[in-house]
Amino acid sequence: MAAPEKYIDRGSVEVFTRGTNGWTQVKELTASDAKHHVFAHDADNGWTESQKLTARAGMPADQFGASVALSDDGGTALVRGQVSVGASVYAFQLELPPTL
Repeated sequence: MAAPEKYIDRGSVEVFTRGTNGWTQVKELTASDAKHHVFAHDADNGWTESQKLTARAGMPADQFGASVALSDDGGTALVRGQVSVGASVYAFQLELPPTL
């Protein structure tokens, strides 16, 4: 869940898990700068910034990242942006390193 109003110079995302008694907030992730980031999670290191996402035709105040949808497996992200005459959607695909 995004929380853009909390930080003027950078955004944040609140991570929730669903249990038998409902939803519980487990972490708030805040980007190190005003860019849009992918965060990775592992049991040993917790959450870390792993990649920056950018819009090809990005402009100031284009609302890039105002809404995001992830596929069930987390491998595809659809990110909303805005161009001068309407909205746009950017698709990002996770590329995993080859396994040996």
